[in-house]
Amino acid sequence: MKLNLSSNNWILLLTLEVDTHTGSGSSRIACEKARFDFTGFEIEKEYFLKQEKRFAMHLSMPRLPGM
Repeated sequence: MKLNLSSNNWILLLTLEVDTHTGSGSSRIACEKARFDFTGFEIEKEYFLKQEKRFAMHLSMPRLPGM
């Protein structure tokens, strides 16, 4: 969604991802990197646990400053 771009108006940026099939968690990782809010759903317990482990590994990786 975008508002009028004249200098006196704000631009509305949506930074929310809703993923109804979280699966391996790729969208979740991409959202974290882009600093988006993420809400995901996964009905398969095996996939949910695997993406939780993958996301934890992603968060534990060292990062360059400013990234």
